[in-house]
Amino acid sequence: MNKNTVISLITIIVFSGCQNSSTPLYNQSSDQTPSNETVQNRENAVIYIDAEIPFTLEPSQSAKFKSNGAEIRFDNVESDSRCPQGVQCIRAGDASVKISAKGFSSTSTDNQTLTISTANTKIKLGDSAGVAYSLELLDLSPYPKREEKISPNQYRAIFKLVVENQN
Repeated sequence: MNKNTVISLITIIVFSGCQNSSTPLYNQSSDQTPSNETVQNRENAVIYIDAEIPFTLEPSQSAKFKSNGAEIRFDNVESDSRCPQGVQCIRAGDASVKISAKGFSSTSTDNQTLTISTANTKIKLGDSAGVAYSLELLDLSPYPKREEKISPNQYRAIFKLVVENQN
């Protein structure tokens, strides 16, 4: 293989990763009907969730786990360097979401502040009574567009609470 062919292949691989960056992390198909319940007051609304069912939060909104009352709060988007739609980027970039979690560990009832990102989509929340709790970030919208600024209150994050027995 000659030098120009190798350089061309590397360029194609790098740019193909960026072009696919507009694909959401989570496929929102219409046949999914989550059973999570939302209190209708949108300002500081609380969603009551079950494990393994995706749920959507907006900044400053909380979700309480139905089985034990543990709570997750979507505080804000700390950074968003995802490659905007319609732009050729060398790197796809990622976004970091700050969350607060409370009640997922038997050793502490204190509020934890954690960061989850579109690059590292799963974080451990804690262990309690032989059960491990993790949170997955499935999608963060809106996706950046060329020359459009996203207001902090426009973000919506789709999460899933994962519960695993450790016995």
